[in-house]
Amino acid sequence: MSETIAITLDSAFKEDFGDSYEATFTEWMNRHRTYTIEVDHGDNKTQETMVFDEAHVMNGLHLSTSKLDGNKTAHATVRLSNPALRAANSWYTLYWHPKGDSKVLPYPESEEHRAAKIAKKSASKARRKVRDQAKKDDDRTGPHGNASGLHILRMAQGGGFHGLLRKLHAEYAGCTGIEENRKSAICRTHIRALGARLGLKKNMKDPDMQTAIERIYSQRTDLWKLKTDPETYNMWRKAQRPPRPIDSLGTLLYFHEDRPEFTPNMTQLLEYFDKVDFDRWARTGSVVFEKMFNWWKDYKVDGYPETSILQVARTEFEMINHHVRLSNKIPTDGWLHCMMHSLVQQLVNQDPLHYCLTVALRKDHHWKLVAYPHCTRYIKSGDNTEIARANLNLRMRLCTILTRA
Repeated sequence: MSETIAITLDSAFKEDFGDSYEATFTEWMNRHRTYTIEVDHGDNKTQETMVFDEAHVMNGLHLSTSKLDGNKTAHATVRLSNPALRAANSWYTLYWHPKGDSKVLPYPESEEHRAAKIAKKSASKARRKVRDQAKKDDDRTGPHGNASGLHILRMAQGGGFHGLLRKLHAEYAGCTGIEENRKSAICRTHIRALGARLGLKKNMKDPDMQTAIERIYSQRTDLWKLKTDPETYNMWRKAQRPPRPIDSLGTLLYFHEDRPEFTPNMTQLLEYFDKVDFDRWARTGSVVFEKMFNWWKDYKVDGYPETSILQVARTEFEMINHHVRLSNKIPTDGWLHCMMHSLVQQLVNQDPLHYCLTVALRKDHHWKLVAYPHCTRYIKSGDNTEIARANLNLRMRLCTILTRA
């Protein structure tokens, strides 16, 4: 047998394949002339070594459709043979992939084998065609010879809502309801398409949607009642029925209830804070109330009987102060500008005593308040806690500027 393999190209693809891949394919085939193939003898399988001396390229590169070829990149189909195979008028098929992972199919093929495959595929296609035609016939006339889902769907696709009802009435004239044989003629797809066209909710279950369609048909002269009745309004989409108060709730369960205006008892509140220096508050905007957070010392963290709330607060301050660096080596005077939503700040904002003191300190004693986030300050023993504030009368300042101008 020759040491090189003979390469032939199908005339229809010779120019295409030959210009781009013939040299690469020839070199590859001469390195892969020998294959070990598993041969099925019925009772047992044996490994046989096949040496090929001829390769015929059947077509150009195309995507693989074979279930036996796991590589779905473009390949060329090649017939491999040797004298023994040619004597039996058979060959092995190679799927050659230029990018690698080529595959030789594990069984020999012949013209008889190809003809049987083609006949099997044609028979399967013919059976599928017969099934499709039978389905179309059922859609057109229904299995009982009555109006079918496709007919009703076509009615649903054309004309308005009331026009559709008129067509349904004409279709089922003289019937007290949709007869059982006519109901069974409508498949699930057409029932749901009809329900959607009528304005029913799309998330209804199939039996519920069919029942709703029947109710619409039976009460077609009084649809307003169906769209407003507490038992049936919910089957319609919102756009297809009058609005109801419950629609404004969205995901909520209860309506808003107006409550009488709350007025805090300021006399009782001020008596409780009798030791607060309100004059100092008016002058400096700062005040000390010593027993405000005393409970932090006594209250222990759940699961940690030795750890108090105050210890957790101190730990949080120490942690954040440790990670803050100076900006341009300028002292921050203890201000932690990145500490805005810490656990200790959230606890302070939710403290009811702190809230009551805030209401008492306001001149208007307004009690509907919002806690805005603000940075904290890390204070050590001996630090000055007095906060300097610049109070400007913007209205007077603006009038002065306008007068000078």
